[in-house]
Amino acid sequence: MWTMDEEIRKKYENHHLFKNCISIDCPKGWQKVIEEIIQFLEYSNRRIDFKILITQVKTKFGLLVVYLEPELFSSGDNKSYEQFSEIAQKVDGIANKSFRMCKICGKNLVKTVVDSKITIRCLEHFNINQGDKNLRS
Repeated sequence: MWTMDEEIRKKYENHHLFKNCISIDCPKGWQKVIEEIIQFLEYSNRRIDFKILITQVKTKFGLLVVYLEPELFSSGDNKSYEQFSEIAQKVDGIANKSFRMCKICGKNLVKTVVDSKITIRCLEHFNINQGDKNLRS
């Protein structure tokens, strides 16, 4: 079974994008996705009048979920709200890459047939005798 990686939590807990973050729980295999999200947010934050911060990173229903919050824009500012919404949608799209990634090694999962059912799994971390270690939970 995969576990949350303490090393990842420690790596980002003092990063400026995580200053209001309540938890960072991410399997090691998805670290590339976190890095891509950070790069995208840093790029986006340089191009808007406010900053977007990460408030939580977790696994939910087998996917990486990243919660964001805008820093310092008023609720009546439609342009900023639209920018925030657009950036949040792109972050969701990046995070959704985790659906097809092994939680242990980060390699792409492949479609296989097991017991007459099509499943996706990491061939390196699946043991037919023990069951799928990468089940989405």
